[in-house]
Amino acid sequence: MAIRKLEYCFSNLQNNGTGLVFDTIAREFPHIEQRRWACLGNCSECFKKPFVIADDREIVAASTPPELLDKLRNAIETPIG
Repeated sequence: MAIRKLEYCFSNLQNNGTGLVFDTIAREFPHIEQRRWACLGNCSECFKKPFVIADDREIVAASTPPELLDKLRNAIETPIG
């Protein structure tokens, strides 16, 4: 599994639909740690589109929540190495 942890900004959860992503990941991949923060310090990204930070280092963004969910599903299911 390539992703172990996902972090979300509250504003992005509420305004850009990543709440759908959070809930779906929790249901489909309960072993993935998910955290919600007041701010992730990526305001320019946050106002534009759905995004998460994967494993404390990589911003994963998409035009829509379903597209972000697809990207995350693929990354979670892709083995490392």
